[in-house]
Amino acid sequence: ITASSFNFRLASFMNQFRCLLKRVLLNAARDPMITAAKIGQAVSMAIVFGAAYYNVHNGQSGIQDRIGFLVTMLNSQSFGNMFTAVMLFPSERDIVEAEHQTRMYSLLPYYVSKMVAELPLMSIGPCLFSCICYYFVGLSPDVTHFFIFLAAMVFVAN
Repeated sequence: ITASSFNFRLASFMNQFRCLLKRVLLNAARDPMITAAKIGQAVSMAIVFGAAYYNVHNGQSGIQDRIGFLVTMLNSQSFGNMFTAVMLFPSERDIVEAEHQTRMYSLLPYYVSKMVAELPLMSIGPCLFSCICYYFVGLSPDVTHFFIFLAAMVFVAN
């Protein structure tokens, strides 16, 4: 007897989402070293990039340096989390595929629960990174510009 031989309906989206969210959060709580490593990586990379672009001048070369800084930051933030996802996908794919084939849940609640659970953890690094780098480089001291920069870094990272 297989699960497909029974005629049953899946649980509601919210029930699936709730159960999967709990599982993803428990898995994240079981390995706090990953969160600590992401924070350490963000701080160390911010110090390296901040030192490389420290106190950029206001002339023409300073404008080019700031553009280079912004492009480099956007690239580092987008590729950093992408590599994490690429490395974790093969290990999770088999489990998700098997559970989906046995109709334990559909893919949409899995994906949404995974994104909701990981969003805060994946936002900590870019926030720390932005807070350190922004003032190292000497970008605009206006708080509005800082929050625009922060939002861009968080959106690109996630």
